[in-house]
Amino acid sequence: MIVNISGRTDIPAWYTTWLINRFKEKFVYVRNPYNEHQISCYKLLPELVDCILFCSKNPAPLLPYIDKLNDFHIYFHVTITPYGADAEPKVPEYTFAAQSLKSLSKIIGRKNVVWRYDPIFIFKQYDVDFHIRHFAEIAEILCDSVDICVISFLDKYEKVKRNFPLAMPPNSKEITALAKQFSKIASHYNIRLQTCAEMADLSEFGIFRTPCLTPQILSRITGKNTICSGSAKNLRENCGCLAWRDIGAYDTCPHGCRYCYANNNLAAAVQNYRQHDPASPILCSKITDEDKITLSPQQTFLSSQLSLF
Repeated sequence: MIVNISGRTDIPAWYTTWLINRFKEKFVYVRNPYNEHQISCYKLLPELVDCILFCSKNPAPLLPYIDKLNDFHIYFHVTITPYGADAEPKVPEYTFAAQSLKSLSKIIGRKNVVWRYDPIFIFKQYDVDFHIRHFAEIAEILCDSVDICVISFLDKYEKVKRNFPLAMPPNSKEITALAKQFSKIASHYNIRLQTCAEMADLSEFGIFRTPCLTPQILSRITGKNTICSGSAKNLRENCGCLAWRDIGAYDTCPHGCRYCYANNNLAAAVQNYRQHDPASPILCSKITDEDKITLSPQQTFLSSQLSLF
């Protein structure tokens, strides 16, 4: 099983103590976001967890505790974008995040760290020139710490339309300009550029649509052959990633990003964060008599045979 920490909230940034407690106690409860009284229990054991996929805008709080996860294979996506407080109110300044990624890369290895520059949107001062200038700056900082950068463009989900109505995804002309310059910059710094679940075909610029976690990537991370495939369900259209289990919860991230796909309501997210119990087996909610807890089956993707690659 692949554990995702997390597409629903930024656990490393805000819930590190809770997370380390879960691995110490070797299990976690996860509430079904579509059935509030259905709770799955996952065992957090090295023989049952093939890989931990981290997604964060701020890995710094987790860095002192990475050694607690030494028995597990780790793959870390760190999103670093240069937006200000008008778009990302509680996200650390991008140069701080970049230095945190560099520290993380030294600990777990650059092959296990991916830089994400997403979502890309156009709004006020955040025009094409802004993105090109800051992408180059961040690439220069990170070039000795990452091999891959993933980009994607803003999706105007209903919650995004409501919370950030004036931000727009780049139009076709802007996408072409960004892709052309980003490709040149990434090549200069020896960073492979790829897109994530994007409809736009940017292959003429050497930018290819690549799932974030493929059987090949899992084999490289673990050193074992991947024997099972299958795309994750309920992800964005065109996503071809291996299936994972997300242990986060929606409406729990206090970063307050106005384009957030996971928060419907920032006030609710802040309130949930304030009420969370680091010792609880479940994130930001309480177990009730109405809840049904089920031990979820955990299928490995890996063979016991070592990979030749």
